[in-house]
Amino acid sequence: MVINVLILVVIFFCTEKGNLYATGGNSEGQLGLGGTEERSAFHLVNYFTSQHKIKQLAAGSYTSAALTEDGQLFMWGDNSEGQIGLGNEANACVPHQVDVGKPVFWISCGYYHSALITCDGELYTFGESDNGKLGLSLEQLKNNRVPQLVSGIPRRVNKVACGGGHTVALAGGEVFTFGLGQYGQLGLGTFIFETSEPKMVDHLGKQKICNIASGENHTALITENGLMYTFGDGRHGKLGLGKEKYTNQFVPTLCSNFLRFTVHLVSLHYLSLQ
Repeated sequence: MVINVLILVVIFFCTEKGNLYATGGNSEGQLGLGGTEERSAFHLVNYFTSQHKIKQLAAGSYTSAALTEDGQLFMWGDNSEGQIGLGNEANACVPHQVDVGKPVFWISCGYYHSALITCDGELYTFGESDNGKLGLSLEQLKNNRVPQLVSGIPRRVNKVACGGGHTVALAGGEVFTFGLGQYGQLGLGTFIFETSEPKMVDHLGKQKICNIASGENHTALITENGLMYTFGDGRHGKLGLGKEKYTNQFVPTLCSNFLRFTVHLVSLHYLSLQ
C-alpha cells in the first residue's frame, strides 16, 4: 500500500508596525495576496496597514485568518465548506471581514471548519458540518456557511481549538468537546465516539484548565498549576506519554515526562495521511 503524505505549508509573520507577510502554498488564495500563485519568499499582504494592528493569526488546510486588536476578524482562502464564513463564495484571494455584529476575541481554524469567540464569551462555529464538530442544532446547520452561535455551553467561553474533526472549548476552567472522537480525541471515555452536543470532559477531578490545543485527532490540556494532559490518537508518540504508550487514550492522561517542568503552552500540528 502506498501512503501519500500531504503537508500544507503556509507561513505568516506580523511586524511590530502591523505589517503582515506571507509565503508558501497558495492554491486557494490562502496567502491573501490577490491570486493563487505559490510563493517561495515572503510577500507583504497589502490589505493590512497600521490601522489594522493584528492580535492573532490562524490557519487551516487552505484557509487563513487574522484578528485585530479592536476585534475585527478577517479571513481568506478556501470556502468550499463555508469555513471562512463568507456564505456561498467559493474562495477569497484577499482578506474579507467576517462580521457577527460584535467584537471578536479569539479565532481557530481546523481542517475545514472554524470557530470564533466574541468579546462577551459567545462561541460561533462555521464550515464543514460532518460528525457534529460545529456543535449546532439541525436547524442551525442549514446556515453552516456563516457563523452560528453554539448554545450548548452554559458559561462564558475563553478559548477554542479546532481539530481535524472535533472542537475543544475552554469555559471557566472547564473543557467541553464535540465532534468526532473515534481515537479518543474528545476525552469523553470509550462510549462516546461522536457528539454534536458539547459535553464537559469530567475526568480531570478538580483540576482547572487554562490552555487547550487540538491536532488532527488528538488534544492537549494545560492546568493552572502547569501540568499537561493529552488524549486521542497515540500513534507516533504524539501524546508525549513515552515509548510504552503509543495506544489511543480516551480520557485525559497526565504527561508524567513533563512533571519536572511547569508547562504554560502547547501547540499541536496537522498531518494528513491519504
